[in-house]
Amino acid sequence: MVKIFAGFILIYFIIIGNPLIGQEIHFIDKIPVSQKECIIEMDSGIAILPGDFFIICDGRAGDLKIFDRNGKYIKKFGRRGEGPDEFATPRLYDYSDSNILINDWRKNKIFVYTIINDLELKLKEEFLGTCFDSKILSDGYLISGSKADKKENWYRLYIEYPRNREYSFLLTTEEMFNIQAEGMFISNSNQLEEQANIGHRAYCDYLGDHVYAAWEGLLSIIQLNTNTRKITRYKEKSPLYKKPVISNELVLAKKERNQNKYTQELNKYSMIRKLFVSNKYIGIVYMNYDSKSDMLNPIVQIYSLDGKFLVEKKLENITYPNNLLSMYYDKTNNILYALSLMINEQSESQYTLVRYGIR
Repeated sequence: MVKIFAGFILIYFIIIGNPLIGQEIHFIDKIPVSQKECIIEMDSGIAILPGDFFIICDGRAGDLKIFDRNGKYIKKFGRRGEGPDEFATPRLYDYSDSNILINDWRKNKIFVYTIINDLELKLKEEFLGTCFDSKILSDGYLISGSKADKKENWYRLYIEYPRNREYSFLLTTEEMFNIQAEGMFISNSNQLEEQANIGHRAYCDYLGDHVYAAWEGLLSIIQLNTNTRKITRYKEKSPLYKKPVISNELVLAKKERNQNKYTQELNKYSMIRKLFVSNKYIGIVYMNYDSKSDMLNPIVQIYSLDGKFLVEKKLENITYPNNLLSMYYDKTNNILYALSLMINEQSESQYTLVRYGIR
């Protein structure tokens, strides 16, 4: 009886949060996003600006829509096209010190814009490249993508200094996918190909001399000391996390490029969709599919900076129809933003910006 009770308490702490630690992920509020004056065709990233203005990148319309703190539409920037200040397939990855970073896959370019007076955007720089995630540094850009060094070793995480045309290579593909043999990382094309059936996306962030990364197919945070090159991994088992399995059905769906079947297979598992770091915490977000609502829900794990697991919480007020939930983390105020989406009976998209505080 004592063992059963102890097990119940352990699961309760994992799901709800351990009150002895004093750690809490709490719901703040939600802001309905008005679409009376604009239609969001397909959100592809968000950023929160000073004064609680926020930007929603519309990947299908090829523009950036700006809203005030009450969710009222103010203006837009850019449009779909191939010319200056036009985008084909934009995705917004980061905002820092009045700069936003956008990757356009079809153009194979990364754009950095500076937000100036009256919420106008001015191009700061652009360079070739594609990425799955990126963070703006003081002198360069931390990029989760795919880049080879001069010896043709492939890396999934690196820092690019476009003005100097230099790179600092950080994590290899094998290290990101956690492919090992007898404690040593090896280059094994078969293993890499198998893991890639789950997905290529990885997420990144930084704090001081450390960079952090997480591959979408594994609940594991990689911490890399950029001075010593020491790698540390943080992870915590959870009854809510369903580790992806490379099934025959998944492999076949990807091989046949059957997107509906491939998505159905992936929905059986948990997929990592966000990594964030502040001067207090490390956070990782994964998505779980709910068959009752036919939507996905995010779950957050929080760790201390020394890798100690603190709390896990399912974010009840957020739903999304696919894995690529648009999220933004405010490092200064420790607030996690997510763009929740519901589809009504008239097949209309209803967006809500949801805020969670972490303390």
